[in-house]
Amino acid sequence: MGNLQDGKQFIGLQVEDEVSMENYSIKEDFCLFEKAQVLYGNENYNEALVSIKQALIMNAKHEDELSLIYASDYQTLKGQIELNLNDYENAYKSFESVANNPTCYDQLKKDMGDMMDAIDKILKNEY
Repeated sequence: MGNLQDGKQFIGLQVEDEVSMENYSIKEDFCLFEKAQVLYGNENYNEALVSIKQALIMNAKHEDELSLIYASDYQTLKGQIELNLNDYENAYKSFESVANNPTCYDQLKKDMGDMMDAIDKILKNEY
């Protein structure tokens, strides 16, 4: 996870230098995302899941490219939370959503594919 304060790095993403939080009015969904990160870090997974779901609902109202990038970060965190809650089917869907996001770069797409493969094995009792 990168430095979220400068608006240039996010979970699994690097955003171009010319994009900053200032030219993307800080929205409530990003605040909910940060709250979810803190809750996740403190292992308050149920509360983190509520917060990240709210962030995703609010983010879906926007149609710009940065919102798509945020959605990818939000879904990645959602998938990580769901894994910790042993909700493998929804975690799979979250990671699949990231992989299918048009802003997803190749390495992240590969990482999401690896996560989905691991979840498949868990669901098929191959671990």
